[in-house]
Amino acid sequence: RTFPHSDSSVIIGLAEIKGVGAAGAAVASERHFSDLSKPFRSLHDMVNRVVDTDGKAILSTADLGGLIEAGACDSITGGYRKGAMIVSRASKDADIPVPPMEWGVVERSARQRAKIGVGLGENPLTTVKDQLRAWRVPDERRVGDGGSGAVPLTAIPHEADLYFTTIGILSGWNERSYAGGTAKLAGVMLEGTNTSIEGVMFQRALSSLDFAPSIGQIVAASGFTRVNDWSPPRDDDDDAQPDDLEEDEGGSVQEVESRLELSINRMWAVDLVDD
Repeated sequence: RTFPHSDSSVIIGLAEIKGVGAAGAAVASERHFSDLSKPFRSLHDMVNRVVDTDGKAILSTADLGGLIEAGACDSITGGYRKGAMIVSRASKDADIPVPPMEWGVVERSARQRAKIGVGLGENPLTTVKDQLRAWRVPDERRVGDGGSGAVPLTAIPHEADLYFTTIGILSGWNERSYAGGTAKLAGVMLEGTNTSIEGVMFQRALSSLDFAPSIGQIVAASGFTRVNDWSPPRDDDDDAQPDDLEEDEGGSVQEVESRLELSINRMWAVDLVDD
């Protein structure tokens, strides 16, 4: 399970890795609570130690792949996740050395994010920042007062009805139907180096996509800003500045925050050299 480790960090439970589930709990149990209770030496050692009461291996190839992509096996693979994936299918029968092969920073981060919901370590936006600065809108057609390049999420003004073109990591994508099931919209989360902003794409914008968006992908987006008032949950003991408080219709005082959101009209996959 996932639990707080300090004021600024958490430990992510292996059972919460997407597609791994109970097999992850079995790995943790063998590592910490079995008679051996010692670190795994290799993928081969782990697969053959994590067994059920009949001695049958619990970890499937998919389970092992999920653990590798999440970064849970870095300590026994030298951190070479691509190399570990290559040898993982044969790891039950042979203790094969992991070849020093790795995905690029963007793909490595995207694979990890797809498994645990967050990318850890080096931020791919920082790694490819020069390529992002050079990116231009593919068709060069300009809308509103936007240009052909893109700005970071942090450079989008906190004002409504401004045109923007930005680049970020697609960290959230949730499609649902509306208008009685006749149309779709997608709730979007874009993540920068130190901020994230929610957005929405309606049917017309979704119809213009020429790629299948995936979590962890670096994308560019354009559209218009929206600023909405939002009332976060508040304890009676919370301190708030008077200017941040408003009375609702029932006379209760509540804190109101102004939140920037994006109405996205276009989205592009950003092609990168991912070394």
